[in-house]
Formats: sequence, C-alpha cells, structure tokens
Amino acid sequence: MTPTNPHASSRPTGSERPSSLTELDGTQDAAVIRALAHPVRLAILQFLAIRGAATSGACARFADIAAGSASYHLHALAKAGLISRVEADDARQTVWEVDASPAVDLDLDGSAAKVTLRLAAAARNEAIVREYLTDRESLPEAWQDSFTYQNVLALTIGEFRELGNRLEGLVSDYRPATVPEGGGRGERRLVYVSLDATPWVRAERALEDRPPRRSDGDVRAHPSVGREASADSDTERG
Repeated sequence: MTPTNPHASSRPTGSERPSSLTELDGTQDAAVIRALAHPVRLAILQFLAIRGAATSGACARFADIAAGSASYHLHALAKAGLISRVEADDARQTVWEVDASPAVDLDLDGSAAKVTLRLAAAARNEAIVREYLTDRESLPEAWQDSFTYQNVLALTIGEFRELGNRLEGLVSDYRPATVPEGGGRGERRLVYVSLDATPWVRAERALEDRPPRRSDGDVRAHPSVGREASADSDTERG
C-alpha cells in the first residue's frame, strides 16, 4: 500500500504544499530515506510543509531543540534536496522552505533504512500524541477530546490491501486544500491523523504457544508450568 502524492512538483507552493509526510510517491532514493529517518527531521519537515517557509529559529522552537541542533538537521534535509534556503528580508536570519515533496515508498522491502524510517515515523507519531495530552486543556472545551480506534482483525492479504486503500480514500476526502487561516485558530483546526495497520507477528507466535490438550479434553500442563510450579515449591522449602 503505497500512498501517492498528487502534488509532486519540484517546488510546491501555497495549497500545493504537502500537508503530511504520508503523501509520498514511491521513489527509492536512499539519501532521502536516510535524511528522513530521524524524528526531529520529520518534525521540521512537517512544520515547513504546513508553514511554507520558516526561520531556523522557528524550526528549532517547533521541534523543541537547540538552535545548533536545528541547523544540523536543516542542512541534512537540504543536502537530500528536501528543503532549500530562501532570501530573507533580514539578512541575519536563515529562512528555509520545502524544496520538493518527500518521495519515499514506505512499503518495507527488506531495506534497513526503510525500517529505520518507519521507526522514526512511529516515534514522531507518539510525540505528537504526547504533545496533545500535555496541551489539551489549552484548547476550547469542544476540541479537548480526541478519538482512537484499536482492533484486531483476521484478514486475507486482499482484504488487508483493500482496508488500506479504503482508509486512505476516506481520509483524503477531508484533506484541506489550504492551511486554515491563522494556523488553525478558527472553526477549522489542524488535526493530525495517523493510521497504521500491521501484521501482528508476536501475537500469532504467542497463540501458537498453547498448552497441549489430552484427547479427553483435559488440558495437559505446559512444560513451562511444571517448571514454574517446581521453582515455587523450592522457594517455599527454602
């Protein structure tokens, strides 16, 4: 399931700027993958994508890092061709903007770099949820609630792909053409949406580790149960 980016021009502007790092179009550029495989760089690129252009200081404040660290990460993104410096009114300030939509196929294909990128994206998602939980009381009461959905489904590979396509289509219906005026302080606010569906390998392995059963239906003690009971008895005797 590879998300597509309808705005893959070399320098998106205005409403054409990518509103999310999940709007990706499928290249295998290793340099881009390495540049994005860090939660701070993902945060900075998200900020520039919705802001349009920002100073190094603004990027540092958004990512909650020191100015020197921000400069390091900004230059890493620029080296990968994702952002570029633009002329500023104040020559003392460095202004950056998105230079190209990040074009990365997030479907895992055995690439260690892509696994690192997915882990960085997961860490970024968690950070945004933590920010919301910290800041929620500053929001109007009607906006203090969020929603989350969790479930475990048994799917065929065809159903798994269909689910991804349907969820992507549903969210795309609500994708704003432009950032709300005022940065999201009016009737419309910026809402972060992250959808993940992954095979749950560890749960399947745990289900395979069931105690064997006798033919008469009685549960036979699992070998580990006997060892635990013996250990408990030895502890009591000691």
